[in-house]
This record gives sequence, C-alpha cells and structure tokens, in this order.
Amino acid sequence: MKRHFIKAFAFSCAIAGTAIPAFITEAAPPMADNAVCFYSAFPNGSTENYSTEIASAPRYYVFEEKGKQGLIDSFGKTIIPAANYDKIYNIFKHHIVVKNGKKYGAVNFDGKEVVAPLYERLGCYTKHNFIQVTLKDKYGLFASDGTVILPPEYDYVSVDDNVIKVFSNKKVGVTDLNGKIILPCEFDSILVNDNIIAKKDEKYWQYQINGTLIGETDAPKTPEELLNYKLSNGGQIIKDGKNYNVINADGTPGVSVKADYIARTDNGFYVVNKNKYSFYDSNFNLVNEVKADSFTRLDNGLFAITRKKSGLSLGGLLSTAIAFGTGTPLYPGQVNWMRSNIKTGYLDSTGTEIIPTKNDYNGTFFEGHALVMVKDKFGYVDTAGNYLVPAEFDDISAFSFYDPDVVVVEKDDDFGFYDTKKGLFTSGYTAASNFVNGLAPIAIAENKWGYIDRTGNKVIRPKFDMVTPFFDENAMTKINGYYRIINKTGDTVANLETAEEAGALKNGSAPIKIDGKWGIVADNGSMLVEAVYKDLKIFNDFDSYFYNYQE
Repeated sequence: MKRHFIKAFAFSCAIAGTAIPAFITEAAPPMADNAVCFYSAFPNGSTENYSTEIASAPRYYVFEEKGKQGLIDSFGKTIIPAANYDKIYNIFKHHIVVKNGKKYGAVNFDGKEVVAPLYERLGCYTKHNFIQVTLKDKYGLFASDGTVILPPEYDYVSVDDNVIKVFSNKKVGVTDLNGKIILPCEFDSILVNDNIIAKKDEKYWQYQINGTLIGETDAPKTPEELLNYKLSNGGQIIKDGKNYNVINADGTPGVSVKADYIARTDNGFYVVNKNKYSFYDSNFNLVNEVKADSFTRLDNGLFAITRKKSGLSLGGLLSTAIAFGTGTPLYPGQVNWMRSNIKTGYLDSTGTEIIPTKNDYNGTFFEGHALVMVKDKFGYVDTAGNYLVPAEFDDISAFSFYDPDVVVVEKDDDFGFYDTKKGLFTSGYTAASNFVNGLAPIAIAENKWGYIDRTGNKVIRPKFDMVTPFFDENAMTKINGYYRIINKTGDTVANLETAEEAGALKNGSAPIKIDGKWGIVADNGSMLVEAVYKDLKIFNDFDSYFYNYQE
C-alpha cells in the first residue's frame, strides 16, 4: 500500500514526427486518489450536508436479463423488471431515470412509468419534484405523477417557488405551477419576487403573482445598484462608469479605483480588475491585493484562486501523451493530479492567502475540510487554513460518512487512525479501513483482518481473510476460503459455504455469487433473491470510495 512507482509502463507515439520515449510516472496513493475523485464530484465550498444524505441512502441492485436491466431494492423486491429498459441510468429521491437507446424516461418507486423513454435529456427538480425533459432541444415539465405541466415546446423553462418562467423566441412569460399561463411569452425580461416585474417595449410593468396588473413601474435595480455602498465611517462609494469613487462623510473626495466590478465580503469589499483582486475593509481602506489566473467566491465564505506554476509538468505531459497516443480519454483517477501545474489556493474574506498555491496540491472543500499535499505528504485543512490533520502522511483516506472526525492514515507502510480532536490514537496495522458505526476493519502482519473500536481495542481479533464494515448490526467476512456473516461480538450468524463471492451487508442485504450466478442474501444468511442473474451490481456504491473490501 506504500506509494509506489510504475516502472513497467512504456509507450511511444509520434507527434510532429518525433517519437516520445517511455516514461516512469508516479502513481497516486490509493486512498488519497479515491478521496480526490470523490470530493471533485461535488461543488467546491458547498455548505450542503451531503454525507448524511449519502450515508442514509437506500441500497438498490441493478440486474440484467436478455439485454434489459431491472432494479431490486435491498429487501429483494423487484421494482423494475428486466423487460422494458436498456439501462437503469440514475436514481433520484422520487424517481428512477431509465434509458432506451439514447432516450430517457422516469419510473416511480412503485414501478410505474410516469414519463415514457422518449426524451433526449431528463432531470429531476428537488423543488416541487418536477421532471424536466427535452425533445428536439425544446423543454417541457412533468409533475411527479406523470401529469404534463408544460409540453416540450419551449426554448427553456425555469422553476421558481411559486411560478414557472417559460422562454420562447427570445421572449419570456410566466405560468403557475400547474402550467396555466399567467403572462404570455411576449416580454423581453421578467423578474419574480413578491410580485412580477416584466419588461416590454422599454417599459416595465408590475403584476401580482396571479397576473393581475398593478401598473407601470420603474426599472428594477441591477445587483450592483442594489449593493449597499455606504461605508462604516459614514462615507459612500459612487460608481462612475468603471471608476468607483469614495465620498467621505464630510463630502470631500476620497480614493478612486478602476474595476470591472465590486462586491461585498463579510467585513468589507472586494474589487476585481482583470486578474488583480483587491480587498478593502468596511471603510474602503486597502487591506490586500492578490494576483491570480482565476478567482471564484465560494459558498463557505472563502475565495478559490488558481495560478499556473512555471516549468514543465511531467505528469501533465505524460497524461496528454497517453491520451494522444492511445485515443483514450483520461478520467479523474487516471490524471496525475499530484503534479498538475495549475495550483489552487484559498483566500479568506480579507484576501489573506490562508492555503497557499505553493502547496503541491489543494483539494476542493467538502463539508468544511480540504485535502492538501505539502512536500509529498498529505493532510487536511479547515476553512481557516488550520490543519485538521497535519500534512505528514504518505497516504490518507477521505473522511467517513459515519464518523466524520476520523481518517485512515499511512506512513512508511504503517496504517493508523487520526482523530481531528485527539490526534493519532492507534497505528501499527498493515492495512485499515474507515470507522463505521463505531468499528473499523484492520489488518495485521499475516494479512488477517479484524475490527477495532474507537479506543483502539481489538474487539474482534484479526483472523479473517476479508472483512467489510458494519453498516448494519452484522457484517460479511471470509475465513479459510468461506464467506461468513458475523455480529459485532464476532459470533457467527451464518456460514455461506456455497458462496463464491459476496459483498458488504447494508440495509439488510448483500450481493452473493453462487455457481457463477448472482443473487441477494439477507443479513441472517437467508436468500432474498435466488442466485440466477449473470450480473448484479450495487447502484452508485459510494462506500467503495472509502472502504476496502479486498482480500
């Protein structure tokens, strides 16, 4: 599990008649690579709590028969038989997205088809549980029960709290949430707040939400015009074209700055002028100036910046050469993110660079933490730039959904666990996996697996060839070549002597392979679904990013 080098990878291809020789490239440490792949899938700095939702998500199994896919829940109930759809494409909170050829449809969790697979694209709104579709690049909406709200005849549709905006032929209108027209599609722009302000022929008209005309009104203020430019000392900022001029409280002129735009921070202002970003306090005194190639304000109050590191990146060159030479696109786990020459850093609301771009790698922020690599060592930082886990480990896992304070760390082939509140509290293992429900799988020198608790005590001694986490009260293990279900004291619940393969138990069940076919076994060892399927997979198994099921 120690970081290693791939020495047997060799290739050559011709670029402008020049042969590129074989390279030796560094492989990303496996736990850190999984963490990067997972965190990169979420919006940087989002304040949403994804972990709770993912950890509590029900388990579903996708199976296949005669080229068609079906869906089974964790209790063995068939939701969608393998008869009508080529692919189970996605699962949302209220709908299952199915696919036939290149067309998408939706099925509810009772197995009823609510939208036939006739559409080029299909997405589900969490707001009102609407289903959005496109057909021949025209947008429409369905209710969650399949009732047509808007036929697919609009250039775009946008769902607000109380109304739907519809766009057609560069004009916009409004319908209610049932698709009834409130304002026809004949306005140049529409702003919806407590009322509706609609622009037509350079005039602005105000309507009640139900479409009743209130009368002509002034143009709504732009976001910049709505910005409070008053300063703490009684002065104010006056915009004049691209110049922002400070007028002091006594009426005398103050500083003047040229900028593309200005916006507020938690304790002042920031000014953007090309690739220079200036931060001011609440009296518009300059605090910091930062130069960067890109600049993004995050929901968590930080600012993400990027800078291009000078010099040739071997990892970047290698990745490009692989893609060019083989014609194969590179996916996140294949890209040498450790050696990219585009470096991310983070600023606080005063423009102070709390997480510098000079680090080898700074990851995206996920629920208050970001993975960092400094001088080839891994750790985690919080939104203040403080280390939650010091950057001193050769490899490091993502944070567990089930115990968000602990990560698995590895240094010099020695695995252990680091608690952000207590530090490194146990180590000395040849392999380890994240804590789930108070227990963590660990392996010792003979590659035998057992479990420890949060104090580091071995509550189930290492004797198994393979173990899985205790997502439920029981867990799947393997010993002496046979699969076995055990409880949290290590007692045997069921021996699965005919099983050739088996996965982790979660939500009361696990996939199991018997005589070359797949089925579903319950946590007590009984068969929920007989092993009759050639292929059966857990849908969106996020846990595979964090937990080692391998022998």
